[in-house]
Amino acid sequence: MPSDDKLLLDYALSTDPAPVPISTAQVTSRVRVNISPSTSAQVYCDEIKIAVPVGSGPLSLFSSAPDGSVNTNTWAETTGAAQNGSDLWPGLDPDQDYVPLTFSCDVSDSLIDYNLVFGVFGAVNETVGDVRIMIRESSRTDSTDPFTPKQGSLWLRKAYPDFYLKNLVATTPDAPTVPSTDFPNGARIRLAWESNGTYFQLFMAGGTTPIYSGTETTCTLEDGVPRDSTFVLAASMTGSPGQDTSQGGYQPIYLYDSLTVSVSDPDLTPTSVTVSDTLDVTGTSTLGTTNTGALTSAGATVSGALQAGSLATGGTLNVSGSATVGQATVTGELSVQGGSTLNGATVNGTLNGTGSASLNNLTVSGLSASSGPVALLGTGVMLAQDTSIPQAGVEAHTDGFALAQVLIPSDVSKSSFAYGLINTVGTWFQVQGGTVGSFGSAWSDVMAFNPNAITVPIQAGTQWWYTAGNCNGNQQDSPIQIWWFPMGSNPSGEQTFRILSSEELADAPPPPATPSFNAFVAREEQVAAAAADFVDRLAEALEARLADGTRADLARLLHQL
Repeated sequence: MPSDDKLLLDYALSTDPAPVPISTAQVTSRVRVNISPSTSAQVYCDEIKIAVPVGSGPLSLFSSAPDGSVNTNTWAETTGAAQNGSDLWPGLDPDQDYVPLTFSCDVSDSLIDYNLVFGVFGAVNETVGDVRIMIRESSRTDSTDPFTPKQGSLWLRKAYPDFYLKNLVATTPDAPTVPSTDFPNGARIRLAWESNGTYFQLFMAGGTTPIYSGTETTCTLEDGVPRDSTFVLAASMTGSPGQDTSQGGYQPIYLYDSLTVSVSDPDLTPTSVTVSDTLDVTGTSTLGTTNTGALTSAGATVSGALQAGSLATGGTLNVSGSATVGQATVTGELSVQGGSTLNGATVNGTLNGTGSASLNNLTVSGLSASSGPVALLGTGVMLAQDTSIPQAGVEAHTDGFALAQVLIPSDVSKSSFAYGLINTVGTWFQVQGGTVGSFGSAWSDVMAFNPNAITVPIQAGTQWWYTAGNCNGNQQDSPIQIWWFPMGSNPSGEQTFRILSSEELADAPPPPATPSFNAFVAREEQVAAAAADFVDRLAEALEARLADGTRADLARLLHQL
């Protein structure tokens, strides 16, 4: 859409989704607005401010403050607090609140001759209407001229949402923005889609029972798939179909989408296998007993898990995963890296096990085992430290503990009230600290340090969130630290956690209202009242008539002592 002629730069606006749907009581519509300034002439610009109307009315876009972003690190973004239009810029609607997003150029050469895009992301309110986004740029056409402000606007319309289902995509959990259609056997697969439906069912080819049912628009298959598979997604604007008690021929309305993924090393299920020499398996192998036996070979190497009704090998058997065998005879060495269940085993060589083992009947002519202390707790990692920590998310790869610690300010005589928040299992847990004060006529004035910490257990495979900050009324802010203490380590040797991307934070739970604090407002009022009482008593004792102005001056001077 065109911008006003007063601006030197041209501004192009795009939205996702388009058109912009309003939120409903059932579904919150989150919309991304991208604004791209460009020009064919020579224009220098060191700052661009975007004022986004917020509120619940038809002229407001978002119901609360949005998030700002930019496509290059040569510009920095700062989001301000919501303000009335008359208090923000000249010419803005005095009956409308705006959130200002300020984008500042960090390089000395501010010539706009490259691709530049500003992003705004937030939750749309529930009212249809036309929205005016205000833009104020600081620009010039000559590098020797001073920068001067210029103002314009862009328009977009909010409309009633249509029922939609689109963009069913498969990714790895570690790279949720990179689509993929080919995965290793058993690798985790993250499926995501876009819809304003309220209930979803995900089916896999060959099955009649959904592998996922719920209201979220993502799901992760922790065990992946063993072979090429097609997924069919059904979306509806109702709840679970199994809860319906239809009347008068009622039928729910569904939208469908499908996606096929391939597996680079799929499981195969042959009717029989005959091995005359060594059997090498790079993936998981499930071998059932046949008329000639489950597996008979000179030796075997299984990189994944092994399941067999019976096993006989005259050489070495190496299993890097778990092993479940009904009856096993191993003439050479048996080496199992994972957990093992052997209902009957005869090992004439050495038995080496680095994982757990369940052995109902075992005969071993040579046994090697290691012993020593067992460490359950891994090395702690400090994820963040500052006086203000924006909300972030973490995916736990192991069980562990999240810790938020509020430290004391460098000067413990100063008032300081800080807080740390951790969210898991849908609940925010909070710790507060800094310093603590006591003021009053009955007690002496006291200001003491007050550090505090909170530890929250986290389950492996789940996501948790944290944020922290200081209250506005502090004399000096306190630092806050966020820690992660894993239980053990990731079996694959990977990091025990992963920081969620900014896209994944779109579904993060909103933090509770932050506490407010100003310990000295009441104290100042108390001291001022005491000073005024002293002047009154002094005038009475001296039998002096003091003018109101003189009384006020004496009270003020006494208050300053």
